[in-house]
Amino acid sequence: MSEAKFKDTEGREWSLRLDVATLRRVRDLTSVDLGKLFSDPQQLANLHSDIILFVDVLFAIVKPTADARGVSDIQFGQSLAGDVLESAVLAFETSVVDFLPERDRRAVLRQLIDGNRAAQKQAVMRIQNAIRDGLIEQGISEQMATLDQMLRPRSGKSSTDSLPSLESSLDRTPSAS
Repeated sequence: MSEAKFKDTEGREWSLRLDVATLRRVRDLTSVDLGKLFSDPQQLANLHSDIILFVDVLFAIVKPTADARGVSDIQFGQSLAGDVLESAVLAFETSVVDFLPERDRRAVLRQLIDGNRAAQKQAVMRIQNAIRDGLIEQGISEQMATLDQMLRPRSGKSSTDSLPSLESSLDRTPSAS
């Protein structure tokens, strides 16, 4: 069984190797049962959506090494950001797949992980394209116009008639004082 590794922002290398004792430690320290990741894919999704929980799980996995190095959970968390965090996620996923006892289960979990990663990349690309094409700005302008229409009085004059429209007040550039 190989060990998945990543380096933190301090240049420390961390090895992630799962075994039953490690799973027990993770469960005891975080209440996350990594043994159920295959039978309950929602657990993996929860870890991906809750970065604090994910880092807590990572720390529980590497705790013996962290203790030997004198690295606290706070220091460990401070050393994970950006691309380092992405490397940690990849190492974690690899270690989970490597731990599974059956080749078929490993293949299925790998497909789930790869599918999730592909969906995330596709979502980012769609957002980037929408920004590039002006669709986000257009959507915001349309929503602001709708809101402006809703805030206008329907009949008669009211005290708000003299207020500038919401859209025009947001378009103002700062004036020089």
